[in-house]
Amino acid sequence: MDLKQLDTLEQNIAKAKTDLARAEGTLEATVAQASKEFGVSTPEEAEKLEAELSQQVSEYSRQLESGILELRADYEKAVGA
Repeated sequence: MDLKQLDTLEQNIAKAKTDLARAEGTLEATVAQASKEFGVSTPEEAEKLEAELSQQVSEYSRQLESGILELRADYEKAVGA
């Protein structure tokens, strides 16, 4: 390995350390935000919450669709359609 390769390697190491520090900072900020906004602090908790919320959205959508159909039927009955 010559001096130029060593210099390049040193630059690559420095860049990797900088990137790692940025990634760790971003991760810490993301975890803090998730904890503050959603009360979760791990990816597993976030996935569980996402599944629960997705299920709630599906249930609310089903209820909404059912209510719309019921209103439509009541309207048609009222106007004689």
